[in-house]
Amino acid sequence: RRFITLGVCFMLLLSCVPYSVLSAVAEDKVQLTNLPTIYITLDNGAEQSEITKDGPQLPGTCSLVGEGIEELSELPITIKGRGNSTWTLPKKPYQIKFDEKVDVLGMGEAKKWILLANYWDKTLMRNFITYNLALKMGLDYTTQCQFVDVVINGKYQGNYLLTEKVELGGQR
Repeated sequence: RRFITLGVCFMLLLSCVPYSVLSAVAEDKVQLTNLPTIYITLDNGAEQSEITKDGPQLPGTCSLVGEGIEELSELPITIKGRGNSTWTLPKKPYQIKFDEKVDVLGMGEAKKWILLANYWDKTLMRNFITYNLALKMGLDYTTQCQFVDVVINGKYQGNYLLTEKVELGGQR
């Protein structure tokens, strides 16, 4: 009962922070929580709703801010949707591709990165725990991951799990 009560209190506390406050803060490119924050700005006034899974990748820029990390500033990217059943959900998963290989949050250099929405996982922890357990067990290939907050075109999108894209490469 104590854990349920604490969980309910935590959720009530989070619901007290107005969404408009997060959106206003998001425009300043600051770290929104204790997690790194990824800012994606689409080029040519494109809207987030124009990002598709099957259509052309949209160009934009990406910045990463956070305390104690190597920050990225206004790097050119392309972004597209990803997933099959998860693409139909309100919180969309994305793939971002940098023009050059970039080391993001110490996970090694690569061009392609995945933003998992974890919409069906209300704890937001299942993928994270599974990936890290596999790493601890020494499985041959396991993607590294980090929690991040995501802002697209100045609008806070929520907590995402940034992961390496599964592909062949020198560090993958």
